[in-house]
Order: sequence, then C-alpha cells, then structure tokens
Amino acid sequence: MSKRLQVDLSEDAYERLKRSAGEDDRSIAEVVRRALNIEDYVRKQVQEGGKVVIRTPDGIDRELMIL
Repeated sequence: MSKRLQVDLSEDAYERLKRSAGEDDRSIAEVVRRALNIEDYVRKQVQEGGKVVIRTPDGIDRELMIL
C-alpha cells in the first residue's frame, strides 16, 4: 500500500531531485525511495560500527562522515 507525501523543497533541492530523476530516466518518487533505502543502509552500517568510504577515481579512499 502506498502513501502520498507532500514536502516543501528549496528551488535548488527540487532542481537536483529533477536532475537526478532525469539522468536515470526515473520518477521523482523512485529517486526518493532509492535515497531512503541508501540512507537506511548507511545508517545501519554506521550504527554497527562500520564506515562509509568513497574511493576517488585516482584511488584515494575518503571516509564519508555521517552526522
């Protein structure tokens, strides 16, 4: 069962959301669902003592700080 949600976004946030949806030919709702799934996964890993590390194209590892 789905639920409807109305949110207020800054113009910049809305444009980034539309751009993300357009780049992958997805709906805005799908972008939001995907972002929530990623957040849930990252939050769980950090709570369990894990770290999120991004490897740059030149091979440098950078830890993503989750506040």
